[in-house]
Amino acid sequence: EREKFSSTYIGNGMSIPHGDPEKVLKSHVIIFKNMQGYIWKQNKAKLVFFLAITEQDIPIMKKIIHTIAKLDENAVDQLLVLEDQSLKEKIIDLIKE
Repeated sequence: EREKFSSTYIGNGMSIPHGDPEKVLKSHVIIFKNMQGYIWKQNKAKLVFFLAITEQDIPIMKKIIHTIAKLDENAVDQLLVLEDQSLKEKIIDLIKE
């Protein structure tokens, strides 16, 4: 539904689809990764960060989006080769910086 208004693809092989905070009961971030990329409209997203963030967590959502948006293509490629737990820890570390 969100993609109908504007694409959530942000470049460098990444997309950040997100829901309406008013309809989210508990915040979650889910990361999909694929070296070949997922077809995302006319792009390929290798990392997809699905954000379901509650209204009270909106400030942290902004920090998450800002952190992800700063990643360049080389950083994305480095994240793709990490095991799931290492990827999670690396993303958390980047957000905390």
